[in-house]
Amino acid sequence: MVEAGWSAIEPLQKAWGAARPSDFPNYAAGSWGPEAAEELLRRDRSALAVDGVACLALSFLTTIVDKVSRERSTGTSGNSPSPASPRFG
Repeated sequence: MVEAGWSAIEPLQKAWGAARPSDFPNYAAGSWGPEAAEELLRRDRSALAVDGVACLALSFLTTIVDKVSRERSTGTSGNSPSPASPRFG
């Protein structure tokens, strides 16, 4: 059974190993990466920034919804400290 699986996989591995793309963006270890990645960031930085803000807002809203859901299911309000988080002061 295992041999049959490898007989299907090995030709793919050999083909992929033999057909290396000529434009693959290799880069030196310890560097910041390929120049193509830097160019992508320069070109699309504004789109990435908008996506980042949207992700942050979604994360914040998800946290609030989870907190409210927990409060409703346990009958507690967010004003009293939980035993796991002692009040300092």
